[in-house]
Amino acid sequence: MGDERRRAKRTRFVNGHLPPAAKIRPGQDVVLVNLSQTGALFESPFRFRPGHRCELQIGTAPDPMLVRARVERCFVARLDASSIRYRTAVSFEFRVPVVDNSDLLAGIKFPDE
Repeated sequence: MGDERRRAKRTRFVNGHLPPAAKIRPGQDVVLVNLSQTGALFESPFRFRPGHRCELQIGTAPDPMLVRARVERCFVARLDASSIRYRTAVSFEFRVPVVDNSDLLAGIKFPDE
């Protein structure tokens, strides 16, 4: 398992790095788990069938990015007495620009306290 098969580097949203807002059209909120130029993994209460086409909106107004995607897989991520959460992997029809989240705060200067 030493060979990396991914087509693009993924940005994972962990350790205090918050994901951008995301929705599956027509407007159902989802939580991005990771994001790359070629696809995304998101979590939601909705089950998607592999092969299904969808549109993922990343970001908020005034400049959200709308990306057409294809569902590659969907699996149960969490199950409890009152809810179920799915993780869905999608591949984008075209590469999209992605900012490396680890550098977002690198150039910010905070005022002295």
